Amino acid sequence: MFFFNTIAVGYINAMYKSFGLTFIGNDHFLAEIGSLAAIFNAGGRIFWGRLMDYTSFKISMRILCLILMFLFGTFPLTQHLNKTGFAFWLWLIFFTFSGTFALMPTVVDKAFGARHYCSNFGLIFTSQAVSGPLIALVNEMMLESLGYTGCFLIVACLISLSVLLTFFVPDGL
Repeated sequence: MFFFNTIAVGYINAMYKSFGLTFIGNDHFLAEIGSLAAIFNAGGRIFWGRLMDYTSFKISMRILCLILMFLFGTFPLTQHLNKTGFAFWLWLIFFTFSGTFALMPTVVDKAFGARHYCSNFGLIFTSQAVSGPLIALVNEMMLESLGYTGCFLIVACLISLSVLLTFFVPDGL
């Protein structure tokens, strides 16, 4: 789940601005909304952490992944909205993906205990050593052949794999 979700995180961070420039044409505006996205990232972590407190990792992560999958799958449609609509969609994505970084540490501790927490979470976090370069290597080819819409839909499909994985999480986590 962490691997697939961090592909989405890396992709939106790298591509929101170039996608936005195809129809907004205001680099300064895109930089501003990208900076403001950090606020939604921070707020989302609190929200998703609280949701897990009231439900479980399994339920919270499934909801998060379903919403994130929907947001990525529909992000190309923001070209038909105004600048505010694009900003709102981007901020929703940042608010949603941030939950991955609030939920995963807690479930690692619950699943494997505190004794080796740092090592275990460190191993999970190393998946970014694969997802980051993978995005960089594959994106240019995909963008040329599939366009932005195809790329965002592929990321949505990868997030759907996280949704499927939530069905294999043991109850009580």
